[in-house]
Amino acid sequence: MKKIFALLLLVCMVFTLCACDSGNANAGQENNETQESTTPDPGKTDEGENPSTPPVSEPADSEPEGTQPSYTIKVVDEGGNPVPNTMVQLCSDMCIPAMTNANGVAMFAGQPVRSDYKASVTIYPEGYEAAGEQTEFYFEDSFEVTITIKKSASGGIYTIKVVDEGGNPVPNTMVQLCADMCIPKMTDENGVAAFENQEARSDYKASVTVYPEGYEAAGEQTDFYFEDGYEVTIVLKAVA
Repeated sequence: MKKIFALLLLVCMVFTLCACDSGNANAGQENNETQESTTPDPGKTDEGENPSTPPVSEPADSEPEGTQPSYTIKVVDEGGNPVPNTMVQLCSDMCIPAMTNANGVAMFAGQPVRSDYKASVTIYPEGYEAAGEQTEFYFEDSFEVTITIKKSASGGIYTIKVVDEGGNPVPNTMVQLCADMCIPKMTDENGVAAFENQEARSDYKASVTVYPEGYEAAGEQTDFYFEDGYEVTIVLKAVA
C-alpha cells in the first residue's frame, strides 16, 4: 500500500513540473511577440512599406534674389507727347547720360536704390527748350520722373530778300540776321536767304555784308528791321 501511494505522489510531482515548464515557455513566447510588434522597424514607414530610397525633404522656397530697379526719365512736350532724341542724365555722386528713345524714355537699369537721384536735360532737341525755370527733377519715392519741355517760341522762317531797283532778285548776296549775335547767309537764285528755327524776337535786323559784283546800296540805310513780320526786303542798285 505504501508503494502505491509513493508512486502516485511521484506522478503528481512530474505532472506539476511539466505544467510549470509549459507555462513559462508560453509566457516567454508571448513576451517576444509583444516586443517584436511594438519595436519599430527603421526600414518601414507607417504604411508598412520599405522604400528603396530614403525620403528626401523638399527644400523651403528661397527668397528671390533682389533685382535693382530701372530708373526712368521720360520727356514729353506740353501736350504730353513723347519727345525723342533728348539728351538727359541721372545724377547722384556722378552723372550718367542717356538719349531718349522714340517713346521719349531713357532707362537706367541696375542702379542702386537711392533717395537723392536727380534728373535733368543736358541737350534739348532742335526746336525745344525748357518749359520753366526748373532744371533738376527728383524722383520723389518713385523710379520714374517726367520732364516737360516746350517748343521754342519760333517765328517760323525769317527771310531776307534782296532785289534790284526793278524788283528783280539779286542772287549771291551775303546778308546777315542779327540780334545778340549775327548769322550770315548767301541769297539763292531767287535772291532769298531763309533763317529757320529762330527764336521769335522783335529786335532782329538784317543787313548786307558783301555786295555782289555790279551792285551797291540803294541809299544810306544799312540796317533793316522786320517790323513785326518775318520777311524784309533790301533793295540794291546797279553800279553805273
